[in-house]
Amino acid sequence: MASAQANPSKMFDPNHRKFWCGCHVMTGIKAAAVIYTIISVLEFILFIVVSPDQPNVYRDKYIIYWLCKLVAAFLSLGFLWFGLLAKREKLLIPFFIYMVIQISLIVWNTITLLMYTFGLYSHDSYYGYSSSSKKIAAWFVVLIFVLLILLHLWIVRTMKNTYSYMKKKRLSSTSNIITVQQYELKHFYNAVPLEDGPPPSYETVAHIEFAAINP
Repeated sequence: MASAQANPSKMFDPNHRKFWCGCHVMTGIKAAAVIYTIISVLEFILFIVVSPDQPNVYRDKYIIYWLCKLVAAFLSLGFLWFGLLAKREKLLIPFFIYMVIQISLIVWNTITLLMYTFGLYSHDSYYGYSSSSKKIAAWFVVLIFVLLILLHLWIVRTMKNTYSYMKKKRLSSTSNIITVQQYELKHFYNAVPLEDGPPPSYETVAHIEFAAINP
């Protein structure tokens, strides 16, 4: 236990199965970032094109909703990309929160759509005829929403493991640097001829320690 705490780098395995979700977590999160960036750009273009055609009654609410959604998407994506490039795991948190909100909205829409789909069957029993085309279309959309939920859950799981991967890798690198510095300081002290000459001055030792800690 003591040796594991002294050298955490031994505990970090970049190829551990935890860091694989169909592919390596770093590959997966970058792919998700690219896909969501493309989707957000397409949504922005759609927003610009469709907004003028909205009825006056719903236009203000429509614009406010999509502006909030797009601002949140681009901000969280900006943090995600900067976090991946700068290797700072905490910057992944905003996009993680955005994904959780997205899942909640998709689940809510799926429940609403299911209620509508089951309502078609109630409509048939009341009026005595079947609208099979509407049912097929409704179930097809439900299937798409379920797949979207599964995709977002995969992204959230990948992000969680990516956060763990980046944090452990950073701590492992820090541990290796400290170990090398301690090794160099140890050999420096061992190399000082304490019996044949005076010990090094306080200024010399402080300078060497500062140089090792701040290379």
